[in-house]
Amino acid sequence: MHKFLIILTFFFTSYNCEQKLIQNNIEIKKNQSVLQPFPEQIDYISDYENILNEEQKKDLNHILDNFNKKTNIQIAILSITSIEPYNDIHQYSVDLGNNWNLNPKSIVIAFSKEKRSVAIATSTIIEKTLSDSLCQSVIDNDMIPEFKKENYYNGLKNGILSIINKLN
Repeated sequence: MHKFLIILTFFFTSYNCEQKLIQNNIEIKKNQSVLQPFPEQIDYISDYENILNEEQKKDLNHILDNFNKKTNIQIAILSITSIEPYNDIHQYSVDLGNNWNLNPKSIVIAFSKEKRSVAIATSTIIEKTLSDSLCQSVIDNDMIPEFKKENYYNGLKNGILSIINKLN
């Protein structure tokens, strides 16, 4: 009888441990889908949708590089076709900025022509000067009118210059 109880206890303990391992494995798999890598930062402009030509990228990179050298504020721009597994482009922008290890005074502008969405995310330091409502104003007044005309270069340039003006 004593052997039977030991075997029974061993069986239930083994079964319980196996169930916990299976449950932990499922949780790990769920979390892995959330931690998909972000695209690499190419320059100030990371145009993964190939919307801008080389001259336009060069011009925008020049503006952003000069601003960064003058103020130590880094503005990164990303165009991308998908933000999966995210649903919210703003949260994607925040996490992207953290993933890219931008400096503490940074701004991320992420947009998708395909998804017809755009967001501006600011670091905590910049947020004190460039609030969410000011960022939304830049999007609504400076960027979207040009984006609607399929003129992404002008929309981005207008948005960048408006942000620079607000931070100076």
